[in-house]
Amino acid sequence: MKKTIIASASLTMAALAFAGCRHHTLPVQQTTSPLVDGTSMTTQAHETRGVLIGPVMYIHDANGILAQAELRNTTKARTVIKYKFEWFDVNGLQLPSTVEGWMQVQVESLESKAIQAVSPNPNAKKAVLKTM
Repeated sequence: MKKTIIASASLTMAALAFAGCRHHTLPVQQTTSPLVDGTSMTTQAHETRGVLIGPVMYIHDANGILAQAELRNTTKARTVIKYKFEWFDVNGLQLPSTVEGWMQVQVESLESKAIQAVSPNPNAKKAVLKTM
């Protein structure tokens, strides 16, 4: 528990430091592509309906991974983003998640907000953020 709190605080401080160093907008990566079901997935920065979604950052420890991404609404309207993290092991095989379905986050006009998730088991080595 103590490691998770320290890891979460470290990741939040890193995200804030990262946010202060970059330009006004995140670059949209050309490697991000929509999936057939209308979602997109990335480990890099991309945009969904006027909300810039930063790259997924990780903190690894003995218990697994804490993954976090920053959302930044560039519009003058409240936007709701649905998202989920998918977890993969060292061989690239998807791991079952304890969270079923999509999570939802509301991002106010010109607001920045962080979303995060903890890996479902210690075998996770990578997370992919899917949005719609």
